[in-house]
Amino acid sequence: MFNAYLIYTLSLIFLLVSSWIYSKNSKKHSIILILSILIICVVLGIRYDVGVDFLAYDYIYKYQFFDDVESGYALVNKFLFSLGLPSSSIFTLVAFFQLFLFAKGIEKINPHYLPLAFFFYFTTLYFFLSLNVLRQTLAFSIFVYSIKYIVNKQFIKYIVVILLASTIHKSALILIPLYFVLNIDWLLEHRIFQLAGYFITYTMSIFLSEYIWSNFAILALAGGYADYADNVNSLSQVEWGKEGGLGVYLWMLIDVWVMLCFSKSPKASIAKYEISLYNIYYVGLLLSNIVAGTYLDRANLYFLNFRILVYAIFFYRIFQRKGNVMHKIIAIAVILVLILFFYMGIYNKASQCAPFKFVSF
Repeated sequence: MFNAYLIYTLSLIFLLVSSWIYSKNSKKHSIILILSILIICVVLGIRYDVGVDFLAYDYIYKYQFFDDVESGYALVNKFLFSLGLPSSSIFTLVAFFQLFLFAKGIEKINPHYLPLAFFFYFTTLYFFLSLNVLRQTLAFSIFVYSIKYIVNKQFIKYIVVILLASTIHKSALILIPLYFVLNIDWLLEHRIFQLAGYFITYTMSIFLSEYIWSNFAILALAGGYADYADNVNSLSQVEWGKEGGLGVYLWMLIDVWVMLCFSKSPKASIAKYEISLYNIYYVGLLLSNIVAGTYLDRANLYFLNFRILVYAIFFYRIFQRKGNVMHKIIAIAVILVLILFFYMGIYNKASQCAPFKFVSF
């Protein structure tokens, strides 16, 4: 277990420090961030049996068995295999693009958000999910990168990128219609509407989840999600999503705080990004109430995990503004609790993230 605590702690520190340096001068210090990501990904790449699906992906690579994977992912595997590289190469490459595309997507909004974005990337336990659900979390990073095409109204480029993502994980196709609605500011100025929608779906969540489970399980089975749907819902194994668990109330408190206090940047160039990000995040909140615990929970990976970006923006502004002492105290308290939950996640072997073992050479 010591290896897991050490590697994940150092990975978080590396990314926090390098992204902070990068945010000060992105042109001058880009190599520092890239090298930091690369070092972390090499370490992650030479892991063995870390992540629930590790052995399945290892088998796919070693035996070139592509019956259940998309064409793009299969093509990358075939290419690396043809070079005579070991299976650690595919894990290294996937980890690199998960982090690199995520960082590049945030950079287009504001490089100063990067340190906090990486902090929440780890402490919301999404990082552990990325060690398990390789293809869809890679597709998620591609989606984060593609937000700039929605904001800048570059439809062709957005479609091309999302179609590329769908060759990694077919679920990315559900993102195509989002191009037409994410730029509309239909949430940020209507806090009562946001809160009402959130609490109505939360109150009805048990009934809605049971209804969706009983009526749409066949669709989930047909979509190929039955084998791993539960991995997302039971990610941390620290009572995040179970009734009465501490985690679910922590998220509720933070999300309500964000809904009440989040506001657009006065800078138009940043505000137009934040509208899109917030819309995705809010949809994720509603879906987390409606489909949690069902096969369809997997589709919400693309939406709910935008809380990483929204939290990064929200907390950055709190620390940058003068005054608002109470908000700063609350923000520090939340950060400390999330650090604790991060280590609880390691202790509880979230997504089989621990113990951290290395391949034999």
